[in-house]
Amino acid sequence: QDWFGMAGRDFQGYSSVTAPTESSWARSAKLTEFQRLKESVKRLEVTSREQLALEQESQNVFDYLKSEQSRVKKSISALSSVVDEELSSLRTECAALRDEVQRVVDLAKNQTDSTVNLIGESRKRDTEWMQLTFTQVRESVHKLEADLKEARAQLYELSNSHA
Repeated sequence: QDWFGMAGRDFQGYSSVTAPTESSWARSAKLTEFQRLKESVKRLEVTSREQLALEQESQNVFDYLKSEQSRVKKSISALSSVVDEELSSLRTECAALRDEVQRVVDLAKNQTDSTVNLIGESRKRDTEWMQLTFTQVRESVHKLEADLKEARAQLYELSNSHA
């Protein structure tokens, strides 16, 4: 068991087999640097793959949003067309109703004018009839008064002739 990582080493930390040389140190430093570069490349590859996946996912989201935007634009356009048609229809109906109301108002005005004229003519006829009737009654009263005078005169003559 190697509890402290000291297997094959003595207490000075050197290998019991060979002592390190300058070339082994250089080679060891190069290997360590190469290992760090290799790890950096792996990290860059992982980061690059993650970045690519993120970009692809972002592109998919943008494509989805673009298609949704297009769909919403089409829906709004269709809705706008329906609203425009409904407004046009309502405007036409309002114009027709205005014309109908104006026609009814004109008809009512004409009927009112006609009724006023009929009432005026009726009053005129009634007045003429009453004047005619009054004249006839006056003439009848004058005639009756004349007949009464004549009858009194005759009665007076008769009463004088019998007396």
